[in-house]
Amino acid sequence: MVATPNGRHAYVTNAGSDTISRYAIERSGRVTLAQAVADTSRAGPIDAALSAGGDQLFVLNSGSHTISSFAVHRDGTLGAPSSVAGLPAGANGLAAN
Repeated sequence: MVATPNGRHAYVTNAGSDTISRYAIERSGRVTLAQAVADTSRAGPIDAALSAGGDQLFVLNSGSHTISSFAVHRDGTLGAPSSVAGLPAGANGLAAN
């Protein structure tokens, strides 16, 4: 799970269903499911990272050996993905700055 720097949203990759879920984080710290399917990764998402500013979500897709990038809107919803291909078959972790 990765949380935005402002602590308002969190994202989880779901490899079994090829989806990304979005959670809302309340000021009290309570976490609630905001979108069970915030996006369909299409290719076995196994890891996620946010940019330092929290405005981009990067997802490592093991099935297609790609990294997808999503704009993170102010309300936590995700923009349309763009992808970069050509990762080695053994890639299994992701970090962003």
